[in-house]
Amino acid sequence: MTESKAMLRAYRSALSLKQKYTPEELRKPFLVVSTHFTPDTSDIRILGMLMTGGAQAETALFGPAPDRVAIPAGDEPIEGHVAEEEELQSFDEATGEINEPARPKPANDPVLPDGPHKGKPLSEVARSDPDYTRETLLKSTSPKWGLGATEWLKYWAAEGGDDGVAF
Repeated sequence: MTESKAMLRAYRSALSLKQKYTPEELRKPFLVVSTHFTPDTSDIRILGMLMTGGAQAETALFGPAPDRVAIPAGDEPIEGHVAEEEELQSFDEATGEINEPARPKPANDPVLPDGPHKGKPLSEVARSDPDYTRETLLKSTSPKWGLGATEWLKYWAAEGGDDGVAF
């Protein structure tokens, strides 16, 4: 507040302005002068400084980029563990082939709290947008999201999902 008052006092002094004006004085036409700094963005160094300043302001406002992941971190236990790959296979002695029964649906199907798929269940997101599931949910530190995403991607890949690749 002291700094603002000092700057206003300096402006008034430099521009020969009074601190207060009467209503009659304000009714007369007057001119307001201001300055605006516009840097030369054709210089790559100046553009770099502007971009760095913007990135620093964004980090100060929102925090570092890894902390802005839409999926909340946490250590809630995940329900509905799906058996490992070896447990699902069985050997048919008559044919000598390995049988792979249909993978059971994961029991855990939480709803995403925010992000581009807000309000959708994890199963639907894993099937309709496997890239988002791999890039965002698998990287979550929460077992609820990381393991759940893994289970649903494996399930949809076994069912003949969009790209057939689990990860």
